[in-house]
Amino acid sequence: MNATALRTILVVDDSLPVRRRLVDLIEDLPGVAVVGEAEDESEAIDLYRRFSPDVAILDIGLRSGSGIRVLEYIRLGGRKCQVIMLTNFGDTGFREQCVRSGADHFFLKSSEFSQVLDLLRSSGVAQ
Repeated sequence: MNATALRTILVVDDSLPVRRRLVDLIEDLPGVAVVGEAEDESEAIDLYRRFSPDVAILDIGLRSGSGIRVLEYIRLGGRKCQVIMLTNFGDTGFREQCVRSGADHFFLKSSEFSQVLDLLRSSGVAQ
C-alpha cells in the first residue's frame, strides 16, 4: 500500500461517547477511514469479516462478549491487522492476556487515550 492509499480502521467500544470521540479524532487524520463501529463482540467480528480493516481498536469490556475474544478471532485469521487495545481494564492480568493473544499495543483510556492517535500518526497508518 503506498503512502497515498487509504488505511481502514475498525473501532470497537461499548460506550457510544467514547466511540464517537475516537472516531471524530481519527477522521481528522489524513489518509484513514473508519469503516465500522461496534459495541459488542458479534458485531465486531461481523464488521471485521466484512471490511478486513488495517487496524482494529478494541475495548476489553463490551456490551456483550469480550474484546479479547475479538482479538483472538482476528489473530486466527492470519491476515495482518494491527490491534490496539484501548480499555479501562488496567490490571496487569488483562494486559498480559492481551499480549499473549496477539495485541500489538495496550493503552488505558483514562491516561493514554491520546497515545492511540500518536501511534496511528507515527506508525504510518495516518499519512
